[in-house]
Amino acid sequence: MKKVILVSMLALVLLVATACATTTPPVPSPSPGIPTVTGLPSPTVTANPGPSPGANEGITTIDQASDAARRVVDEVTKLSEIDTATAVVIGNVALIGVKFDAQYKGTMTDRIKDMVSERARGAVAGIQDVVVTADAQMMKGIQDIADKVKDNRPINEITAEVRDMVDRINPSNTRNP
Repeated sequence: MKKVILVSMLALVLLVATACATTTPPVPSPSPGIPTVTGLPSPTVTANPGPSPGANEGITTIDQASDAARRVVDEVTKLSEIDTATAVVIGNVALIGVKFDAQYKGTMTDRIKDMVSERARGAVAGIQDVVVTADAQMMKGIQDIADKVKDNRPINEITAEVRDMVDRINPSNTRNP
C-alpha cells in the first residue's frame, strides 16, 4: 500500500513539475532568399535594398574603404560570370559595378546579385547592404568614386556620392530625412 501511495505521489509531482515548467517560444528563422535589413532609415525588401551608408558604422576611414574595396573586388572577380568589378565600401554599404565575362551570355539576375552580395559580405565583415549594377554608365560612376577614395578625398564627400549613386541605381528607394 505504501508503494502505491509513493508511486502515485511521485507521478503527481512529476506531472505538476512538467506542467509548470516554462517554455520559451521558438524564434522564427528568416526565410531563405529574403534579406533582413536592420538599422536603415528606410529598408526595402528586395534582393538589393537601397541602403544609406551609416555615418558611424562599418568603414569610416579612407584607408579602411580602400582596403575593403580591394578585398571585395578580389572576391567578386572570382565568380566565373564576372570579368571585372569596381567597388566602393563606405559605412556598412558596398556599391559594386560588374562587367560580365565574354562567355556569360546572360544579364544581371537576382542570382548574380545574390552571389556578388554573398562574396562581398564574406570579404568584409560588417557589410550589411550590397548594391550591384552591370550598367556601364553606373559602373563608370562607381569607378569615379573609387578613384576619389584612392586620392584620399574626404570621407564625407565620398559618403554623399555613394548615397547619390545608390539612389540612381535603386530609384524606388525613398529615404526618411
